[in-house]
Amino acid sequence: MKYFYLFLGATLFYPSLVLAATATSTTSVVVSDVLRVGPNVTISESVSRDTLLLGGDIQINSAVAGDVLAAGGNIAINAPVAGDVRVVGGQITINSQVGGNVTVAGGQISFGPMSEVAGSVGAWAGQVRIAGTVSGDVYVQTGKGENLKIDPNAVIAGTLTYKAETANPALVSG
Repeated sequence: MKYFYLFLGATLFYPSLVLAATATSTTSVVVSDVLRVGPNVTISESVSRDTLLLGGDIQINSAVAGDVLAAGGNIAINAPVAGDVRVVGGQITINSQVGGNVTVAGGQISFGPMSEVAGSVGAWAGQVRIAGTVSGDVYVQTGKGENLKIDPNAVIAGTLTYKAETANPALVSG
C-alpha cells in the first residue's frame, strides 16, 4: 500500500496519523489518529480516533472518540473520552466522562466531581483524590501516609482495593 504525504505548515498528514510539531490545530474535527508532541499540547477539536500526546502541559478540551495515551508534566482531561485512558504524569486531573478503563501513574491524581468512569480505575501515585463516579473496580497504590482521599459525594460501584506503604509494616491476616 502506498502512502501519500501532505505537508501543511507544521503538520504532517497520512492515512492514519496526524503529527503536529506545534501541537495545536484550527480544524473542528480530526478524522484520524492524532500524535502531538510539544511543550504545550492542547486538543481543541474533536478527534474521531485515538490520541497519543507527549508534552509538558497537556489539555484535552474536546471529545476523543477513541483511546487517550499521554505522558507529561501536567495533564488535564476536560472533555469526554469514549475509549480507555492511559496516562503518566506529574499532576493528572480527569474531570469528564471516560467510556472505558483508566490507568494512571503520577505524583498527584485527581478525579474531579464531573468525572464519570464507565470502566475500572488503576492508579499508582503519591496522592489520589476521587470526587466523581466510577462504575467499575478501583485499585489504588500510593506512597506512605494517608494519600487516598474519597470525597463524600464520590460513587464507586465496584470493589475498592487500596495499598499503601507503611512506616512500620504490620502483619494482616484474613
